[in-house]
Amino acid sequence: MFCVRCGTALPEGAAFCPSCGIPVTTGSASPLAAALPGAAPAAPAAPGPVVAPVPPRYSGFWRRFWSYLLDRFLLGIVFTPFVFLVMMPVMATSSVDWSDSDLPGEALGALLGAAFTVAFFAMIGSWLYYALMQSSSKQATLGQMALGIRVTDLQGRRISLGRATGRYFATILTGLTLGIGYLIMLLTEKKQTLHDLIASTLVVR
Repeated sequence: MFCVRCGTALPEGAAFCPSCGIPVTTGSASPLAAALPGAAPAAPAAPGPVVAPVPPRYSGFWRRFWSYLLDRFLLGIVFTPFVFLVMMPVMATSSVDWSDSDLPGEALGALLGAAFTVAFFAMIGSWLYYALMQSSSKQATLGQMALGIRVTDLQGRRISLGRATGRYFATILTGLTLGIGYLIMLLTEKKQTLHDLIASTLVVR
């Protein structure tokens, strides 16, 4: 199938043309198929109003920013009990004065081990949340759904779990750029951040 505006070949399942951005419509007979020998003549199209194609609307900075804060708030609610569950037994050790700057090696090791455990499971939980939600039929996390945005590939299709995973870990690289990786969406044509460019994804509404 080809785009009716620019003639670009359309990937199967694409929601809009990757070249000019108009929505993909189905149900009309292909002009090439109609020209084949023995093909039945196509029925004349019923008259109707001409609708101008509407390009995809890419999500702006603030919509994505508030959806991010909402997701972090929700994840914080889920992980806070886990943090207390892991840290409290360590901090409750009566033989250690935690206000002392010179902690015993054993106590310091226990504290660092608990902190590593919390950080590790927080990363795993966040990865599963973002990757599973964005690769689901909703194509969005709870925060993104609340703000009316979703994640797609460059053709407007649902992304795979593997691509969603790559996108999540690419956000770590975006974070290491001191915010520049997020702000470049203000300069890119399709409002893509650094991790969107790495994973070849779009955020649309």
